Amino acid sequence: MEAQNLGNVKRRLAKLFEESLKAIVSGECNPSVAASTRKHGDYQCNNAMALWTKIKGKDSKEGNEFKDAESIGHAIMQNLPQSEIVESCSVARPGFKMLVDGIETWAPQLQMKRVVVDFSSPNIAKEMEDFSGIAIGDLQVLYKEANDRFKRDPEFKESARKAVVKLQSGKSKYRKYRKAWEQICETSRREFQKIYQRLGVELEEKGESFYNQYIPGV
Repeated sequence: MEAQNLGNVKRRLAKLFEESLKAIVSGECNPSVAASTRKHGDYQCNNAMALWTKIKGKDSKEGNEFKDAESIGHAIMQNLPQSEIVESCSVARPGFKMLVDGIETWAPQLQMKRVVVDFSSPNIAKEMEDFSGIAIGDLQVLYKEANDRFKRDPEFKESARKAVVKLQSGKSKYRKYRKAWEQICETSRREFQKIYQRLGVELEEKGESFYNQYIPGV
């Protein structure tokens, strides 16, 4: 792409309007260009109103030539240099210059490539959908038995809750809970990986326990 097509669009438009303003009003070379919120264009130049306030009623070349802000707007439009980045230009009352940016003609054409990003969230100690390995199957049986007992046995329910608290505490005296959990995670991970490998899926693992180290500071 040519060097002239590079750079900030707004900055390039400002240079075009600067040339136009210099051609019609002496000493005026500070273009006010902004992205448009109107339906008539993509960008707009807002100098006409300020210029009309400055020169109206004055006995000067500019004061005699222009009758209102709209006429200044038309003069700015007529003196606007041609450019591939401007598809069209019009004047919207009371004097805004509305530009349609011809971006299709000058923007670099990039090769589009679609990428699918999916967040896989298999549950530890549970089967993946349509999958049942022997190791996971054993864990699944234990999980279901524990879940059923959790619902009907208040004492077991309280014991399980305390065990979870101990596991999440990270204290060394509860290391046996952590070790058991790590074994379950590793067993699940190995079985899950068989499926991911067949699918050609690469993962960056971030389980829920990843955030445990940050919890105390929150």
